[in-house]
Amino acid sequence: MNESLDVFISYRRETGADAAMALYYALKEKGYKVFIDVHTLRAGTFDDKLLGYIENARNVLVVLTAGSLDRCANADDWLRREVEYAFEKGCRVIPVMKPDFRFPPVDSLPEKLRALPRHHGIPYSHDLFDGTMDQICRFLDASVPVPTPEEKRPVQPSEPSLERRKAGDAMTVKLPDGVPLELVWCPPGTFWMGSPKSEEDRMDNETRHRVTLTKGFWTGKYPVTQRQWLAVMGDEPEEGFGFPGNGEHPAEKVSWDDICKSRDGFLAELNGLGLAGSGVFRLPTEAEWEYACRAGTTGPYNVDGAALGDLGWYDKNSGGKTHPVGQKRSNAWGIQDMHGNVWEWCQDWHGGYPSGSVTDPGGAASGSGRVYRGGGWGGSANDCRSAYRRSSTPYYRNGSIGFRAAMTLP
Repeated sequence: MNESLDVFISYRRETGADAAMALYYALKEKGYKVFIDVHTLRAGTFDDKLLGYIENARNVLVVLTAGSLDRCANADDWLRREVEYAFEKGCRVIPVMKPDFRFPPVDSLPEKLRALPRHHGIPYSHDLFDGTMDQICRFLDASVPVPTPEEKRPVQPSEPSLERRKAGDAMTVKLPDGVPLELVWCPPGTFWMGSPKSEEDRMDNETRHRVTLTKGFWTGKYPVTQRQWLAVMGDEPEEGFGFPGNGEHPAEKVSWDDICKSRDGFLAELNGLGLAGSGVFRLPTEAEWEYACRAGTTGPYNVDGAALGDLGWYDKNSGGKTHPVGQKRSNAWGIQDMHGNVWEWCQDWHGGYPSGSVTDPGGAASGSGRVYRGGGWGGSANDCRSAYRRSSTPYYRNGSIGFRAAMTLP
């Protein structure tokens, strides 16, 4: 199979065929070159010719339904082989998740599939199919051809090459109207998440445990500002900003849904601009947020020995309002405003911490509240600690809650 493809659709025939076929016909109608296997799977054996189709596809849509990943412990499982090969060949892998699907704990997945939960997933809905297709097309249109081994993947001119990246390296992405979005590199690593029992004012939900992150990621140097929000979205959030007209102040009164919803959410709009090349903008996981905040520290705040007033805005120095980002001291990696000013939404559902070591945790499989971290302009010094956790419903808006963008490359 030598013809290039826009999309290969991977799915479980027993539970995902209806969604997979609907996507196939809708994408074909829009002019995309799409492959879906409907004959080989009926024969009951895996045909290695399928790998040739994957190798020639820029994007692989993985339709995920309840229990889709349960059989992936078997190395010969068809879905596992297709997704692992897609990652191996550098295809852009896009999870498309039906309402009944939940990712299992990352540690329970085969090693080569553990990146899958960290890829920006698209909710699938029969009732809102146009919204699902709109989000998928935004991703497909923003993607770039997968390079051959002899080629180099195009990146932002200011991005350090993978071989030379180190903690604190910086990259700037230009949003519409030339508005800069500054990013900082956080390398793979292992750290202590949570707080020791000796830490003053610690909470019971801060169980200290060892976390390993196997992939590096980019994080915003600052929380997303009002100016950046307006550059991407074109208008204020639904309820307006709590402190409007302050371009370099953090964007706030934005819910998790406002940021993450698949249609008209901030991240969907940002990714639709195609500014990340083959990368994907998203929220950081809770573990990534704390890793980026700490930058190697283990104490309550991210610069050992520094006073909180030097690091962030909180109830004792904020004057009851937000302040422009970047005015306080950075951590060792050059990241600022991790303590105070505004709380920051994370990707995870809130849940209890494990007692043992974990790798690439993604939080609880489901829940009622999404995590936010870091403390805000009205919060106490305790709220601003590196380990402090809080959560709320995904639709909650508040003038002290914002967010920080993260970005990963495949």
